[in-house]
Amino acid sequence: MSVYWQGLVEAIHLLMSGARDVLEVILRILHVSGTATIIGTVIGVPLGTLNSPRFLSGTTLGD
Repeated sequence: MSVYWQGLVEAIHLLMSGARDVLEVILRILHVSGTATIIGTVIGVPLGTLNSPRFLSGTTLGD
């Protein structure tokens, strides 16, 4: 059995065991990635809107 296959099997066993450590890590990952997504959206959507051709005077998409 390859090392990768053994690692995958062990990861599935850890996820299915319901170990508290694994659950804490999963919840922390979801919290961090969710927070990063919200911050990126809050910053990126207004900047993208301001950068759109509608807000740039004298420019068109065909130029």
